[in-house]
Amino acid sequence: IGGKGYNSIYEVEEFIEQANMVGEKAARNGMKFTYHNHSHEFFKWENGKTTMDMLVEVLDPDTTSFVLDTYWVQHGGGDVREWIEKCKGRVDILHLKDMAKCDGNEPPQYITEIGNGNLYWEGIIETAIRTGVKHFVVEQDTCPGDPFESLKKSSDYLHANFF
Repeated sequence: IGGKGYNSIYEVEEFIEQANMVGEKAARNGMKFTYHNHSHEFFKWENGKTTMDMLVEVLDPDTTSFVLDTYWVQHGGGDVREWIEKCKGRVDILHLKDMAKCDGNEPPQYITEIGNGNLYWEGIIETAIRTGVKHFVVEQDTCPGDPFESLKKSSDYLHANFF
């Protein structure tokens, strides 16, 4: 789905139905359908639920999993640790990226190296390990500088503090 989002609850429900069918087919072939979130999944609908709530509640946990993205959860107004808990046992991959705040520039926040932003990494990593996250992947959609230097900064921070 990417950054487009959904235009109605009906579209969310339709997507979930299709995703469950894809998940079933993938499972028959020894694979799993995996959903990667962005911030639009945290929009609250008239039923009081977010798209992410609906995905977690209705996607079949036996045939689907999540690539939970720390930056996009935070960007959407969610608590990263809370969403890791809600998806307990279903996060195969946790995309690690940090959020920094701009000083009056647009947009008000941007993706930065792990440890250079405002996410609570100690709590995020602890929750992820405790709930069975299988893989930790540094993903940096954009970099403040050289991409390889950004990757090294993130890797150094994670290895010095958690792994």
